[in-house]
Amino acid sequence: MPAAKSTFPLNAWYAAAYDVEIVRKLMPRTICNQKIV
Repeated sequence: MPAAKSTFPLNAWYAAAYDVEIVRKLMPRTICNQKIV
């Protein structure tokens, strides 16, 4: 089965965290259906 087309513009900036979430360790996130460390 072919992969579904993305409905997100991928050449854009997205906020990944609030300022209170930023610490000195890796934070796994999923943005636009893509896993980000």
